[in-house]
Amino acid sequence: MIGWSIIVFIIILGLLVIVHELGHFLLAKLFRVGVDEFGIGFPPRLTGWKLGQTLYSINWIPIGGFVKIKGVVGGDQMDSPTHTGHTQPSSDDFASRPLWQRFCILVGGIVMNIVLAAVLFSSGYMIGLPTSVTAAPSNAVITERSLVVVDVPVNVPAANEGLQPGDIIRSLNGQTISTLADLQAALAKSTLQSQLTLAVERQAETITELTITPTTLTESDTIGIGAYFVETGLVRLPFFTAIWFGTTQAVHLTWQILLALIQMIAQLFTGQGVSGQLAGPLGIASLTHQATLLGVAYIIQFAAVLSINLAIFNLLPFPALDGGRILFLGIELVLRRPLNQRAEAIIHNIGFIVLLLLILGVTVKDVFNLF
Repeated sequence: MIGWSIIVFIIILGLLVIVHELGHFLLAKLFRVGVDEFGIGFPPRLTGWKLGQTLYSINWIPIGGFVKIKGVVGGDQMDSPTHTGHTQPSSDDFASRPLWQRFCILVGGIVMNIVLAAVLFSSGYMIGLPTSVTAAPSNAVITERSLVVVDVPVNVPAANEGLQPGDIIRSLNGQTISTLADLQAALAKSTLQSQLTLAVERQAETITELTITPTTLTESDTIGIGAYFVETGLVRLPFFTAIWFGTTQAVHLTWQILLALIQMIAQLFTGQGVSGQLAGPLGIASLTHQATLLGVAYIIQFAAVLSINLAIFNLLPFPALDGGRILFLGIELVLRRPLNQRAEAIIHNIGFIVLLLLILGVTVKDVFNLF
């Protein structure tokens, strides 16, 4: 199973990166900017063929891909600078294009990742995708209903006995639980002195039995264990409904992740530190393994969410990322003149090194979290 998870991880990461680079590639071709190479995987090169001025290559390292656009400065695989300083670029050079065209080329990868997420969500809803039942359209076909823990406040009976967000409730005192109504009916039979035996599924691998003594919940004056739940199921939709629902979900999730990123940055500048939810390659591989254990529908959903995260990450105004290059375009717009490309290249190279160090730091954190 670990071997299959590794293959799925490589396929997902490769698909996301190639689609991202394809966005840059297609917009560069549209605006007649030279593209030196479009590669699947990373060097050393296995094989390649040249069409026009572009070399299309297949490389030995099977993770992701790259595009070399003529005249894009920086420290990554998009880098193909042909001039420095303020010398006149050639007619098919990135720097020779109007600012709005350069912006479109840079943002093309980000847009393609969001489009990919919409396609994955839409196709997923055609075969059945795990979703909150309350959010499902009226014409949905819902199967495999289950009750999932979404929040466990501190100092409530559920938290004291180890119930965690993400746990799936399977039974209560031997009674099968698949809906919120099932849970409420089972809790209604209990008393403050009784002990509840709760069977939960965690990470699709084990069934854990927890013994919990209920309490009176102050907000509702009813007997409960203090956790919050959502009723989910595999939601299957008709073709056109799936396309609409999948696309709107991709847009909504993009907005939510963007807001979360802004909040994280605000916390960083206010001295609250970076969220522990950041994950590096090892953390993503671990999440891929969990999705693989759950099935194809969960793999599709995970890939869609990861694609949006990749888009938002690349939007960050940080050197070596698309957002950093877009920031330089904004500076050029304000100054009304091209920037010194040698200086810009140095800044991107430094940013690329810092980015690698950040990934290394997050990966070290992932190692400690996993082991």
